[in-house]
Amino acid sequence: MAIFTYPQSSLIDEVNFRKTATGTMRAYLKVKDSCDFDKLKPIVDSFRDRGWQAIPTSENDRPELELRGFRSEGQLIGELQEKGWIAGDGKKIDDPLDVLTFKEKFGKQTLFWSAVAYFVGDGSFFRYGQLREQNEIAEAAKFGKSLESGPGGWNTPGGLTKAAGLAYTAGTAGNFIFGSNPITGRPDRSDLDIEDLSKKMAEYLEKQNIKLPPEASINSIIDDSRKGLIKKGDDLMRRYPVELMNTFYALAGVCIAAAAYKEMGKHIGPDDLKVSQYMNKWPGQTADQAAGYLNKLHKTSSMLDVGLGSLTFLSAMFGNFVKEKKRDPDEPKRGGIMGIWDWIQERPLTITGAGYMVATMCHAASTAVDYYVGTQTDKRALMYRGVFVASNLLAELLIAISSKGHGEGVTSDDSISNSVISIAADTIAKQPTSQQEELIGHVARFLGDKNTLAMKDEDVKKQLRHQVEMMRKNPWALASAASLQEDAKEAGKAVSCPLNKPCSKDKSSAWQAKVAAAAAEQKSGQPLPST
Repeated sequence: MAIFTYPQSSLIDEVNFRKTATGTMRAYLKVKDSCDFDKLKPIVDSFRDRGWQAIPTSENDRPELELRGFRSEGQLIGELQEKGWIAGDGKKIDDPLDVLTFKEKFGKQTLFWSAVAYFVGDGSFFRYGQLREQNEIAEAAKFGKSLESGPGGWNTPGGLTKAAGLAYTAGTAGNFIFGSNPITGRPDRSDLDIEDLSKKMAEYLEKQNIKLPPEASINSIIDDSRKGLIKKGDDLMRRYPVELMNTFYALAGVCIAAAAYKEMGKHIGPDDLKVSQYMNKWPGQTADQAAGYLNKLHKTSSMLDVGLGSLTFLSAMFGNFVKEKKRDPDEPKRGGIMGIWDWIQERPLTITGAGYMVATMCHAASTAVDYYVGTQTDKRALMYRGVFVASNLLAELLIAISSKGHGEGVTSDDSISNSVISIAADTIAKQPTSQQEELIGHVARFLGDKNTLAMKDEDVKKQLRHQVEMMRKNPWALASAASLQEDAKEAGKAVSCPLNKPCSKDKSSAWQAKVAAAAAEQKSGQPLPST
């Protein structure tokens, strides 16, 4: 992406746009070192009022404000120009750090490309179901029979096959619309990952009796009061696009198995059109012999279809109910059965994709059998099923190498860990200085856990300590703290302590009091009286 730089007269002198591997945009805003803190608070408040995530952070030891949630580069630049926070058009240069390889981009877009391949197959399968139903009606009419069917014919083998095609299409559409989509510009779930991890961190801190400073960025991120019902519903679908897809695929598997079960009971008699066609192709057999052979093939094809429908259902349910888990790098690898289970949990969609592929191979086998014994009209319908098989194998291979993008220690984008560590640092930096180092150790263990970021605890602690140090001089973090203190003083209320400045009026939490007591005990060498 690009970096926009602005003249000295501009309040914000640099705006750096970057994209995630799935195409969602984020920005980093920088100001001059001599900037007046009070001028920055309205900017941060404006962003947060719009529901955007505004996180004080730093890169290469230069303080900045990370911004997520806006739609486009033009929208943010227009907002900044309208409010007078940037001056002029700015100078645009390419960002040398925002370079993603094809492998990095493709690795995060495999589910999207599987949806594209599935769309081709879904349309073909639905068309196959239509033609199959028409052939059944036409064949029954030739023998003066009426086809038994319910409303719309959906309980016939052809109707159930058509319903399976619709279910496949609905599942693919759900994944395409709500998953990471570089074509439509729909946002990925990175903002939701940050929100979810922030909520987990807030719950953890509350359990430790650590008070969240009201001016900390974590409060605006976990506050979803601005979200309406539609937005919350959209967020839910963006969280679970794979589960939505698998649910509809499971329904398709049920429809296919039911259609095949109904078809299995169908008997091909000596006067059937398929028998006469088979005898013309392979003369020398009686009608009874030909009918007996075709009935065996028909039963084999139906059994394959029952198997593929059942396997599709089981694979989809496995993908839905097995939670993806990232291994904690601080823990040793397990061997034996538990090691295999750990491997499966790290990549549950590999098992789902493999199951889908086996089911599709059953599709291929039953298609070949049906094509061998089918009439010319049957073969025209089966050509669409052949397209379905080819495109599905490609889609399922992509699913097998994909991640759900969520789970224990799983995030949808590599930039999320830096954002969450910055949120934690902003919270810690607003606690009394004497308690910050102890708190860094506590929070580093929480963030490093396999249920959160699944990183080495020491790596998290190192980054967290550096970010806390940088937060003490970050104007975006200082602005909200200083302004809140002034507001509180004017209102005659107890003043909360901004960053590393001690404040006698601040009432320490139980955790803070415990740490302070332990420090005093260590210093004096004498145990303190219990309270």
